[in-house]
Amino acid sequence: MRALAATLSLDFRLQARNGFYYAVAFVLACWFVLLTLLPDIDWGYVLPAVVFGNLVMVNFYFVAGLVLLEKGEGTLEAQVVTPLADWQYIGSKTATLTALSLVEQVVIVWSAHGGGVAGGPPRAGSRAAGGPPATPPPPAAQPMTTGPTSESAVSVAVFEPMYCQSA
Repeated sequence: MRALAATLSLDFRLQARNGFYYAVAFVLACWFVLLTLLPDIDWGYVLPAVVFGNLVMVNFYFVAGLVLLEKGEGTLEAQVVTPLADWQYIGSKTATLTALSLVEQVVIVWSAHGGGVAGGPPRAGSRAAGGPPATPPPPAAQPMTTGPTSESAVSVAVFEPMYCQSA
């Protein structure tokens, strides 16, 4: 287990030395700006796609970067003569990248849901951001009368049938 702990420590340092954490900070800053500027939407449908897409793209590049770095440094050839087992080597890479991804995804979800303490920065289109006032909800549907129809009742029946109910 000491070999795995040492490998985890070295992997964290390798990622820091090669700028992985700066890359994550840049990606998170871009996501934060984008997600806080979007109007309020139903994140239940959109957020899983955002999180999955980010996981796939960013981690693909991180794994590719690690492979190229280690190939250039000759790490895999040196790995053969060390007492470190294959599962420890792969487990260390998996654990460090999982930790990095977990932090990244938590910040993305946090940004999508307000991005700060006490509501976060104002969202685009909100009154605090200088946008138009929020539109009130549609009025409750009124039952139609059987008497003479007025022009407004006809327009409601023609143009807004989902709010009309028959008596």
